[in-house]
Amino acid sequence: MVSTWQDIDAVLSPVIGQRGVAMLYKRSLYLIGPVHPWLAGMHEGVQATIDLEALKSAFAQQSSANAAAAGITVVRMFPCLLDHDYDLQAAKDAAQFQGISKVSPAPASMPDA
Repeated sequence: MVSTWQDIDAVLSPVIGQRGVAMLYKRSLYLIGPVHPWLAGMHEGVQATIDLEALKSAFAQQSSANAAAAGITVVRMFPCLLDHDYDLQAAKDAAQFQGISKVSPAPASMPDA
């Protein structure tokens, strides 16, 4: 999972900046939070980069099955956020595909990175 996010960061940072990648990463975590509550809180706060150590630690504390399910879900959610036509319905559609029953809009307090 960490190597996947390193690859995503390496490809997208030159285009949208490290803060842009971090914001999309955090939004992905927020959207899958209802199904994977152990990732709750990882989307909070302002970060200029992706905290890969925190990600690695969170995944290491889970069973292989839980970690794999969350990893697949967050990586599949991420492209929805890159779509210029992205809206909440697109996130809901992607989440439903992954078996997520609830996708919420960003909280008003979630800072723009």
